[in-house]
Amino acid sequence: MAALPALPTLLPLPEAARKYGLDEAHLRSLVESGNIKAASGLSILHLYVIPLAESTFPGGIQMDKRYIVRLSDEERETLQKIISTGKAPAYKIRNANILLKVDADGPNWTDEAVADAFGCHLNTVGNIRRRFVEGGLEAALARRKRHYQPRLVDGEVEAQIIALRCSAPPEGHASWTLRLLADKLVELQVVPSISHETVRKVLKKTNFVLT
Repeated sequence: MAALPALPTLLPLPEAARKYGLDEAHLRSLVESGNIKAASGLSILHLYVIPLAESTFPGGIQMDKRYIVRLSDEERETLQKIISTGKAPAYKIRNANILLKVDADGPNWTDEAVADAFGCHLNTVGNIRRRFVEGGLEAALARRKRHYQPRLVDGEVEAQIIALRCSAPPEGHASWTLRLLADKLVELQVVPSISHETVRKVLKKTNFVLT
């Protein structure tokens, strides 16, 4: 086997997987895809991984990123233009900055370093990575779509809950319980479904207390 070049201390693949808390198969796939530097012997079975804990980049390099951002020259130019002109919405400028910093062929900052630098949540950085890998530059720059569900209990439903509570209880029951009210509301098609806890919260606002 040819002599290895002068590199940081090399770790056998299984040892590297244990050191970094990664599944060995996952680590192997990262090496094979080129996302982690490695020096290989005769075959992948003789592979050694270069520890990446010591890095000259802010925050070091992460080994277990699933979504690796690699920008083309054209994409970098587009992002730089968005930032320099300052005419885009603030979220788009922030996303452009994040993409430039996590570029594996550029600064390659960790998600932690980026989140700290731009004052955003760590998940935000991860989501931008994912959107870039799965949908491209425009998807990564866009604001994340939020899916709002209509409120199940509005004023009309609350009024019907209170009215039902003030009515006579079902036959065979001395009084209403939260579960009885919830079941009756569904039976009367006031709502498609409702929990007894939601009923309790509505009644609590009007000083009704049930169990």
